[in-house]
Amino acid sequence: WNYTHRIRTATDGTIYAATSRGLKISSDNGETWEDAITPNVGNYADVIVTKAGRVIASTTNGTIQISETGEAGSFEAVSQTGLPSGTARTVLGFSPKNPDHIYIMYINQNTCLNSVWETNNGGDLWTQLLVPFDDFEPMNNGEYCQGVYDACLGVSPLDDDLFFLGGVQLWKYDGNLTRVATEGGGPPFGDVLPNYVHAD
Repeated sequence: WNYTHRIRTATDGTIYAATSRGLKISSDNGETWEDAITPNVGNYADVIVTKAGRVIASTTNGTIQISETGEAGSFEAVSQTGLPSGTARTVLGFSPKNPDHIYIMYINQNTCLNSVWETNNGGDLWTQLLVPFDDFEPMNNGEYCQGVYDACLGVSPLDDDLFFLGGVQLWKYDGNLTRVATEGGGPPFGDVLPNYVHAD
């Protein structure tokens, strides 16, 4: 395949790769690979693996696939009405403290943020949590958005209700949104701010 967007390893050593040509699985340290889902279609943007072995994968256009065991052929697509589709990228996140509490961030075709959704039951039911508003457009550099390549979502390992998301800007969500870093300035320039985080 041409592109690998994310690699995760399960506790038993099984490797999962979200690639431009499907979700791949290797059980021999990467020597050989098989398709997790057939037919092998979809540009997979992200994959996460819980300690219990549940695997959740998402395509760039918004499809979510879930398997309780992670075995090839065991994945089922989430069919919930209302979830975004036709997007350009997705990013998944969860906290080991509560592996049933999962987040997914959708990026539009214009590379701006579409929305952030969450599930508290392992993926059976998803609810919309955040959408862009006012100054909350974390992928926007002031002229255009960069969410296809500047997009991250990290959940606290100590608090599954706390996560950071960003692209050009970095924000914290704990029930409230707080911007915690700026994109202004950058090495080797002299105007670097103490809370500067470079988007790229």
